[in-house]
Amino acid sequence: MTHMITQRTPADQALAAELLHRVRTADAQIPAHRRAPRTLAEMRAREEDAARCAAPVRALHKCPDCGQLYHDGDNHTCGATRTPAELAAAAAH
Repeated sequence: MTHMITQRTPADQALAAELLHRVRTADAQIPAHRRAPRTLAEMRAREEDAARCAAPVRALHKCPDCGQLYHDGDNHTCGATRTPAELAAAAAH
């Protein structure tokens, strides 16, 4: 059976204040990047960061002919007559 407290005594208020102080002190010692989000704004920001980080990673290659860097799927035109597949195969060796 639960009881509802209708009036708070000074001892109840002191205990609540002490517990709040201890929780905030402990929270302050946790680095911000390690702390769990507490507000809706913090939760949304974390979800947006996760969505941005979930973007596919594209491999970066170095052209063996000219030394320029290029991503998978990008047209690399340095004057070399090799196809992107041939450039990737040459870079792997």
